[in-house]
Amino acid sequence: MRRLLISSAAVLALCAAAPAAMAEGAASAASTVQAQSEDARLNAFFEQAFEARVALSPQRMTSLGRKT
Repeated sequence: MRRLLISSAAVLALCAAAPAAMAEGAASAASTVQAQSEDARLNAFFEQAFEARVALSPQRMTSLGRKT
């Protein structure tokens, strides 16, 4: 009987903590989406800067296999 009471109390304690863990997961997902959009903006900036630098150097364009 005592073992059943202890295990029931443990299950209830774990169930009580589940909503808090779910809320943390939702907040984490929102920050992940924001980080991905920031990564996309940063990648677009670097791509634009790289293309601008390559356009100034015909030798680099040739080494990359691009036509001038």
